[in-house]
Amino acid sequence: MQCFMDCRQKYQYRYIDEIAPIVESDSLYFGSAVHRGLESWFKYGIKDAALLAAEFGDLPPTETIKARALLEKYIEHWTPEQFEVVEVEYEFNEKIINPKSRHRSNFWTLRGKVDGLVRYNGELFILEHKTTSKCDGAYIDRILIDSQIATYACAISRRLGETVAGAIYDILVKPQTRFKEGETDEEFEARRAALIAKSKTGTSKAQKQERETEEQFRERVLADIGPDSFRREIVRFEPEDLRDHQFELWNIAKAMRNAPIFKNTGNCTKWSGCPYLALCRAKGDLALCEGIYEHRRAHVELTEEED
Repeated sequence: MQCFMDCRQKYQYRYIDEIAPIVESDSLYFGSAVHRGLESWFKYGIKDAALLAAEFGDLPPTETIKARALLEKYIEHWTPEQFEVVEVEYEFNEKIINPKSRHRSNFWTLRGKVDGLVRYNGELFILEHKTTSKCDGAYIDRILIDSQIATYACAISRRLGETVAGAIYDILVKPQTRFKEGETDEEFEARRAALIAKSKTGTSKAQKQERETEEQFRERVLADIGPDSFRREIVRFEPEDLRDHQFELWNIAKAMRNAPIFKNTGNCTKWSGCPYLALCRAKGDLALCEGIYEHRRAHVELTEEED
């Protein structure tokens, strides 16, 4: 739904034609690694197992170190737990309801997955984890008006027969620590010569900067992760808000079925750029984008349904 609202052409490529970029962004890989570790932690409560789970095949070793360090500090920061875990990686599948007639749609099904369901002060909440490089006011504002989780809450409430009272967002801020690669002999000599040229004595005590070990890097990363690296936002869903989301969901579903496809060029270069920009420039011709895209099933995070 979000992809459709961002750009209908992008939605066509990914969810109808099932075309996906071969190379995903490093930030996506990092978030996936942290997510895997958190899933293991909330399932089993074993710190070492959670740290081992925090990995992703295409993630560079230094990023894996960051992901595990962030997870380790998260576990320390939020212990003891302030809620009871009911379910981890909860997946749901519900027919969309017409909010006016209360009839179920014969065409659309709402499927999704949440990081967890927890009981907080006796009420049921959705637990969502977010990793970000910057947690400022604008980021929090986007979370507070996020309609996706409220839409999920409507479906989960109907499925479980219990009202979902709200959502708990656990935000983890990625450390920006950089790995020290060290200097080559040529780089050291050039730096040393520059220092000598500036020195009144014509000498320099500069030493070659050596490449740090992974353990040294890990210690620096851990030191850079503090209380400000974690933030928890608790959002309550009011009944009237959930009703509004049901109408919004129904209207978006109608648009997705009937509305024409067109490009929203205003989003082509936002943030790091649309991953389908090259395909759009090639007018949808995959032969002109060799090595960039592949056919891949949509919704790989959800259980594949039988035909």
